[in-house]
Amino acid sequence: MADETAAHDRSAVYQCELQADHPGSHMSLAQSFDDRNVWLRWADRVRELVELLPCPASDGDLDDPEGCLLFRGHPGEHTFTPGVVTYGREASPKMQRRLDDLLAAE
Repeated sequence: MADETAAHDRSAVYQCELQADHPGSHMSLAQSFDDRNVWLRWADRVRELVELLPCPASDGDLDDPEGCLLFRGHPGEHTFTPGVVTYGREASPKMQRRLDDLLAAE
């Protein structure tokens, strides 16, 4: 997934960015581009890259508003601070390798 507009390097460790005990698959932001966000979605036997629209929620600060860093329709609480994952479950070492392989194939 090499792209000159990519916002950050690939992660060495994938950690779910959703609130603990959320329903459904685990999600981790794989890459942000100028006009899209690509997320890693994984569960026991499923792993895939998906493009999702950003969550429209704001933190309510009128002077310097921050948008939620998750995707539209995410379960659980909103996240407004970059790089701070407060609930996430880390992917197992086996799943880490599978996610690496998936990203390398793009």
